[in-house]
Amino acid sequence: MAPCFGVNEVQQVKIKSLMKIISSGESITVEFKESKKKINKDAYDSVCAFLNRHGGHLFLGVKDNGDIVGVDKESVDQLKKDFVTGIASESPYRACLASAVG
Repeated sequence: MAPCFGVNEVQQVKIKSLMKIISSGESITVEFKESKKKINKDAYDSVCAFLNRHGGHLFLGVKDNGDIVGVDKESVDQLKKDFVTGIASESPYRACLASAVG
């Protein structure tokens, strides 16, 4: 992987680690969601499944085949807010989170 301008060595290691996970494809602990502007409902299903197993990695902005399409830059803050709200709201996901945490 070529060095990224303005990215320090620690960030380079993190990027390499993430790229390695993505290149290995989806699995029981890795799920890709194309979600460029909004979080699809099935992303929460994946989080719930991870909570009921041994955790996992959810990648937004990645197609099922591993192609990185990215997340719309203007949507990042809203995506984060929606994700937290979706997990914390009165929904099946809240029950899933509560049962997984204890």
